[in-house]
Amino acid sequence: MNQFPLFSDSPPVYTVSQISSYIKNLLESDSRLSRVWIKGEISDFKSAYSGHLYFKLKDTDAVINCVMFKNHASRMNFEIKNGMKVSVLGGVSLYPKSGAYQLYIEQIRPDGLGELFLQFLQLKEKLEKKGYFDSSRKKPLPFLPKGIGIATSARGAALHDMITTIKGRFPPARIFVSPTLVQGDDAPDSIVKSIKLLNSLEEVDVIIVARGGGSFEDLNCFNSEKVADAIYKSPKPVISGVGHETDVTICDMVADFRSPTPTGAAQKVVPRLMDLLETLETHKLHLIQGLQAVSGRMRERLQSRKPDKLQRLLINRISSHHQTLDGLHRLLNRNIKNKTEKYHNRLEKSHAQLRALSPRNVMNRGYAVITRSDDDSFITRPQELMAGDQLNIFLQQGKITASVWDIDPNSPLIEED
Repeated sequence: MNQFPLFSDSPPVYTVSQISSYIKNLLESDSRLSRVWIKGEISDFKSAYSGHLYFKLKDTDAVINCVMFKNHASRMNFEIKNGMKVSVLGGVSLYPKSGAYQLYIEQIRPDGLGELFLQFLQLKEKLEKKGYFDSSRKKPLPFLPKGIGIATSARGAALHDMITTIKGRFPPARIFVSPTLVQGDDAPDSIVKSIKLLNSLEEVDVIIVARGGGSFEDLNCFNSEKVADAIYKSPKPVISGVGHETDVTICDMVADFRSPTPTGAAQKVVPRLMDLLETLETHKLHLIQGLQAVSGRMRERLQSRKPDKLQRLLINRISSHHQTLDGLHRLLNRNIKNKTEKYHNRLEKSHAQLRALSPRNVMNRGYAVITRSDDDSFITRPQELMAGDQLNIFLQQGKITASVWDIDPNSPLIEED
């Protein structure tokens, strides 16, 4: 709508859409409203499923509706919350469906706090809720590591200071350095890669993540959630030695041990060799003194025992053992006698059974044993014989030689009752 006559002899009647469109064009054509910075407090914040952000920006006297579409919201580096003081860049326009003007936002920045520091505070709160800083999950440092991994810049003074400190305290120490970016946008990925690499080395059993001092912006790569995850999930304990004593990073909070400086981390990771030798010498002296004291007490006890007392003590103990042996001897003889009688009775019973079944005893009752004369085979049935066969008949006393005249297989030897 290019023209909108406000006065005429006969004023025209416009639709709501026409009026809304006219007002929208007025707002969007004003150069001061098309791209303007506005500060205020966020309220009624909502994050839509589509990725768009909706909220109100207010001060003590007024409120304006705001919308930030997904393409701009995806570039945000911090989380928006109700009550946050911010400055926003956007353009003022009318939303025809509600008839209300609103601000279409391109950028948001915290007001008062720097954006990096706000990111730091929000990540700190998030990780604290997840338990990343809990002392109960922090791993103990090895007393004397077999290998020390260091993730830091290969060209920084911090590396030289740490190596000098470690070798000065414990010359045999083995040091493995993973050159790492410690500043800039690519630094978090580089730190994570070095932590994983040092964890993969079997010789390394403790890792130092370090860099020298710098501004908050310089140290910001150590406030990355990626770095926090890598330290939290590290199988091997991690020592953080980032910046100076007053600098505190997310890396410091997640690490198993926080040292205020890289040199302090090097001092923590190994003991002084001279201290160890002095401690060993002290323990050796205490051990010798203890053994001498025990030996002296035993010598005094032996010397306090008179020979007759020792002899009487030995005789009593020997007599006690003799008595025990005598009792065992009697018990053994008694067991042997009982076993012998038991087996003798069993043998007599078996012998009687064998005698009862002996063929000679059977023949004593009038029975005979018959065999063929030619092969001495036993005859048990008439069917085994033929007339004319020669037989040997054995009785209880003596033998009879006979010939078979007649065979009757059906005739019983003894009539049954």
